[in-house]
Formats: sequence, C-alpha cells, structure tokens
Amino acid sequence: MPRNTTQKLEVDLTLIGVDEENPRLAKQLSQPAAIMAMVENQKGKIVNLAEDIEENGLSDAERFIVMKATGQPYSYITLDGNRRLVALKLLENPALAGSHLSGKLMERLRTASHKFKANPIARAEIAVYANRTEAAPWLEKRHSIEMKGVGQERWNPIEIRRFLTRLDEEGRPVKKSAELQILDFVLKHGSLTQAEHEQVSKRKFPITTLKRIIVDSYVREVVGYTIESNVVFTDLPDDEIVKPFKKMVLDLTLPDKDERIKVTDLEESPDRAEYIDGFPFYHMPSSSAKQVKTHMLGEPNEALPESETTKKEDEKEKDGKGKSGTDDKKKEGESKPEKKSRKPRTPRKKTTNQRVCIIPEDCHLTISSQRIHDIYHELQVDLDSNQCTNACAVLMRVFIELSLDSYIDANGITPKKSKSNSTMSDKLHAVGAYVVASGLMEKSDAEPIYAAAKTDALLAPTVLQMHTYVHREKSTPVASDLRKQWNNLQPLMEIIWA
Repeated sequence: MPRNTTQKLEVDLTLIGVDEENPRLAKQLSQPAAIMAMVENQKGKIVNLAEDIEENGLSDAERFIVMKATGQPYSYITLDGNRRLVALKLLENPALAGSHLSGKLMERLRTASHKFKANPIARAEIAVYANRTEAAPWLEKRHSIEMKGVGQERWNPIEIRRFLTRLDEEGRPVKKSAELQILDFVLKHGSLTQAEHEQVSKRKFPITTLKRIIVDSYVREVVGYTIESNVVFTDLPDDEIVKPFKKMVLDLTLPDKDERIKVTDLEESPDRAEYIDGFPFYHMPSSSAKQVKTHMLGEPNEALPESETTKKEDEKEKDGKGKSGTDDKKKEGESKPEKKSRKPRTPRKKTTNQRVCIIPEDCHLTISSQRIHDIYHELQVDLDSNQCTNACAVLMRVFIELSLDSYIDANGITPKKSKSNSTMSDKLHAVGAYVVASGLMEKSDAEPIYAAAKTDALLAPTVLQMHTYVHREKSTPVASDLRKQWNNLQPLMEIIWA
C-alpha cells in the first residue's frame, strides 16, 4: 500500500472554515453556530488557547488537517484544528463568541484580540485530504490514545514532571519538582537490583505521595536536606543521602498491597514523623559521614575545605549533636548504640482531634484573592472550631466553593452544567478530573475528592453535609467532623492555591 502523499499548502486563514460536523459537538447549521457551539463547549479553555496563540503563535509542528469544500464561501473545511481555528477567529472578532462567555472571560478575550491585531496571523499550513474517509485514519491516530503504540501516547504524571524539569538552552530548569528530583536520584544512585527496578517501574509510581513525605519539615530536618524554590539541597554525600530516599521509593511500591505505604498512612504530620522515625539506622545517613559542600541533589560532591570541616565538627561538639539529630557525644565507656538516637524534636503537630482550628497551621496556601485569604486566615488562626462550630461549618463551605470557582475560571474548566447552575458536587468532580488529567494528582489520591461529592459518603466530607450546614436550621455540625472533612480536601486546596 503506498504511503500517504497528502498535499501540503500554506493558505490564507480566511479560506478555511470551521467544521460544522465536528465530533466534539452536535451537528451545526452554519459557521456562526459552529463557532458559538465551540465557545459554549470550551468556555475558558478557548480563551486560554486564544491568549496562548496571541503570545506564542501557532505550533510549527502541527498543520491544520482539512478537506476541500464544495458549495461554500470558503475553500477548505477543518477536520483537525477546529479549536485553534475558532480561537483565531475570536481573536479577529470577539463578538463571534456571542453571549457564551462570562464578563471576565470576554474581557480577557478582548484584551488578547487588541494585542493580536497589532501583529495578526494571516496564513497557516494545511494538509489537504480528499474527504473525511481519507483523513479518518490520521484523525483517529491523533485523537485516540495509544492504539497499541500506533496513536499518540499520553505522558504519565512522572513523565510530565520529568519533561518539566529538563534544562532550557541556558541550563536553567524550566520547572522544578522536588519529588521527581528525588525519584530520579534514587534510580541513578540507589544501586537498585533488577528486581527493585522492576518494582519501581512496573506500576504507576505514586509521585504525589512521595511529595507528601519529602516536603514535611520534620522529615527534611531528620534526613538532612532542604528544599528551596522546589530544588533539593544537601550537604551529605550521595551514598548517605540516598539511603532514606531509596527506602521511601521502595516502600511506596511494595508488591504486597497490605505492606505498601499509601497516602492514607501519611495524611497527618504525626503520621509522617512516625514513618521516618521508624527507619532502621542503616536506612538513614550515618552520623559519622563526612559532610560535603552544600549542593543540588545529584550534582557532583565536593569535599569541604579542612577549615570548614573543623568548624562544622566544632559546632557538632558544641551542640552535642550530629547530622539528622544524632547525639555524637558519648559518655566515657559508653559504646556507640547500634541504632542512632535523634535529637529531641519540636512538638509535633496536633492530631485532627487535638487541633482547634479547621485548617492546620502547617497548611500554607498562596491565595491572591483578599476575601478568600481572609476566610483562610479565620479558619486557620482566628476561629476555635469547638467554640464556633457553626461559623466554621459555613465558612469552610464558602472557602471551598470560592476556591473551586477561582480554579475553574483560571483554567477554563467546564463542569457538567454551566458554572452558575453547577452544584458544589459538579465543581468537585470537574476540578478533580482536571487535576488528575493534568498530572497534578494521582487518580488514587483523588478518591477523597470524588467521595466528597457523593451524598452517601459517611466518613468523607460530603457536599450534602456542607450544604445542610448552611441551609438547614436543625443540622448541627460536629467540630471533629469538620476538621476531618478539611483533611480530605486539603491536598486539592494545596493544588488550587499552589
């Protein structure tokens, strides 16, 4: 069978029409209707795309796939690239969106349109097929997932993070992911056996659970590393710092599900402290390990100058402690313990039942909206949930819904119904699906979010519960339940307000 010899051209965009039979949508009767249907379907996502095209142009790697049009005022019909084409037409004329965009989205579109008209895109590359049948195999490969390797294959969350941490041409990380730095470091420096390699790579790695462990302040202190601007630094040599990281990675991928460490084992700060405190001494950096110059994890280790080594040893003697809180001072005649002891730690975070406020003090959210930030502060600092239970119940629901609304608007997420008619359950489902599809959260970690949207969930924070706190006179919230409800949704709030 001869290979594809499709005609490739560069044409004026005015010669290309939107597909009125686009598989994304029901069949449309006209070009304006097809454009407005796409806007209604995509909402904020089409505005995001328009802004991106205005700023970055069209991708040189992607042509429009078209077929010739007959009896139409345009020469070609777009079979693939309809979203891009609609975005371009909206940049030329925002009024084509009709009334299907909110005021905020329309304002963003008009701003992008104004900039676009100063430097418009007039032409685009196309690949011309005779008809839909001829183009169908290529459209299927483009839009179907994997097809046993024939179609496009989506990156999993680890692959997405790995791509985002590659260096740009100037050697700067494009984006940084501390948890992926540690995973890659273990794979490279952990001396894994073949069986251990298979254990880690055989199943989908729970990268967000690893993140939950390694960002914990107590874990960082005990192991001996810091995270600055999401980059991991340490002054321990590779063969020492890799020990606890290797154990974490293997614990998260144990073949036996009952033995495997799961996100539910690490929800609270005390859980994570108990986990790291349980590491045998041989899985922790040695207290007698020679320190090296502070470096990014994975960079070459440079020995400390003699003067700095002496200074650090003097500091250890003065404190009576070594790295990771190990007590290096020994009484005369006292043998070195087989398992090192750690320095007394600061009081651990209270358990859910012990803490007073809804939001724990170590939950740090970067909130741009002043009103939402004020509510966050009240739930974390001002309000005693045992004394102000009703106020906390109402405010927590308001905080969660405002957070969802903000994230939906910022990312162009489309709930099942329009946002104004969507329930909180609809919004939770939509945002949960989005963060999983974007690789920001593992599907298993998102289960509490979906549980939160169910009216029959007992232990999860149900939307029905939160709704009744606000609207039903005889519904009395329980403070401890509210705090547990927050625990289940906190990972999502941390993504929303990252």
